[in-house]
Amino acid sequence: MRNFTFFWMLLIMPGSILAQRSATFEDLSIGTSGYWNGSDGSGKFTNGLFTFYNRYNADWFSWSGFSYTNHTDTVTPGWMNQYSAITGSGVGQSEKYAVAYVVGTTRITLAEPDLVSGMYITNSTYAYLSMRKGDDYTKKFGGASGNDPDFFRLNIHGIKSNGDTSKTVVFYLADFRFEQNEKDYLVKSWEWVNLDTLGVVSEIHFSLESSDVGAWGMNTPAYICLDNINQKSITTHSRNNLSYMEYTQVYPNPFVDKINLKFSEGNYSIELRDMRGVLLYNNQVNRQRNFQVNIQEPLAQGIYLLTVKDGYGYVKSFKIQKVNR
Repeated sequence: MRNFTFFWMLLIMPGSILAQRSATFEDLSIGTSGYWNGSDGSGKFTNGLFTFYNRYNADWFSWSGFSYTNHTDTVTPGWMNQYSAITGSGVGQSEKYAVAYVVGTTRITLAEPDLVSGMYITNSTYAYLSMRKGDDYTKKFGGASGNDPDFFRLNIHGIKSNGDTSKTVVFYLADFRFEQNEKDYLVKSWEWVNLDTLGVVSEIHFSLESSDVGAWGMNTPAYICLDNINQKSITTHSRNNLSYMEYTQVYPNPFVDKINLKFSEGNYSIELRDMRGVLLYNNQVNRQRNFQVNIQEPLAQGIYLLTVKDGYGYVKSFKIQKVNR
């Protein structure tokens, strides 16, 4: 009875624990500049369950790590427009969102170890226009012919309370590696990145990779924008249907002894874990539209997490229930 009462309280209490676990940045104060970049020397800010770290250099008026902003400029190229998302607003036309300038590794810590369901990610205007058009320091993605296999990739690492890396989720902010150029894309909308596979973590670390690299490292501006951590909107977004993960099906659910998957044709990796994160099964599927998970050891009744990852780094997770006959 006590567990049921607690669950009911979470559903009906305004400002409940569920709400406190999310970070939407809307309740953060912003001055007349329209952004916070750590110039107060605090080195961090907190929103919801999360603390976002920042490094500010007063001698050079420069920063790295996380900032937050309400800027809306989607047309001005270059470094002077480093606080705008290419979407022109936060998720759902909200006013505020975060911008990360990722130098090496940038991190978020949690108030206590917890599951993180996901977050919305998009390109900054600075990075987007740089990849789309090129400039004095960066190349136009795809090159003059459109055939260059360029990419801009975000790696999200989960860190456990003991310091071990739990898992890595990869998200492509730009991908020009397709054989058909019409499938190449630059992310221009808020995209939900599922982080269920990280498991229970104490920190989340971010790093970036690009195909455009010079003598001093990555040429692509190392900026990303994020919003609504742990708060997925009812309306979902897509990269012009270039990721076919949305068509992946798992059935039956609940299942007795067989798990069937149906894909669009492609290359996939499959993992099955229990709710403690213990890996029970993994396999690769190449160019198959139908696949059956064959688990040698019998499974106990309960809930399991089946994760499917495609060849471009997109991840989709399914909670499935094992029952007896």
